[in-house]
Amino acid sequence: MQLTSACCRRYRYWSSLRYASSAPNAGAESLMRHAVIFMALIVSACTQEKATFLEGTWQSNKPMTILNFTENKMLTDEKREYLVSNLGELTLLFKGSRTSIYFEKPKKLELGRFEVTNSTEKAFTISVTNSVVNSKEFTYYWADGCFYLSQKEYGYDEYFCRV
Repeated sequence: MQLTSACCRRYRYWSSLRYASSAPNAGAESLMRHAVIFMALIVSACTQEKATFLEGTWQSNKPMTILNFTENKMLTDEKREYLVSNLGELTLLFKGSRTSIYFEKPKKLELGRFEVTNSTEKAFTISVTNSVVNSKEFTYYWADGCFYLSQKEYGYDEYFCRV
């Protein structure tokens, strides 16, 4: 059986180089190894997702959030106490175009997708799709190297800082 396709011809060529181990052709095997490594690096670089300015882990900042509690009837004393005891545990993870949100890091992270839809020096908006929401937009505002989600209807803004 004769190999005729272009793919098969390339296979025969590279196979012949692999068996070329005599002294005059010893460099061919080394060249082939380098070519394979080079191609693996190119494929790896082409498949990595580009990092955004959010890349990394951001955690709820309890002191900053408590400082901005307001006198809002939605923010009852009971709710305040709950927030004071639980703030600082929520974590946002951004990796490439993937995101996760959790209170305690699970054994297996559920990663959803996000896209930055708007960004200025004062605020940014992301669209998130995961098992809970589908293309829901959130607008965050920058403050002292951290960002916060404005929740005026609940009587507080929750701040997140990079950890």
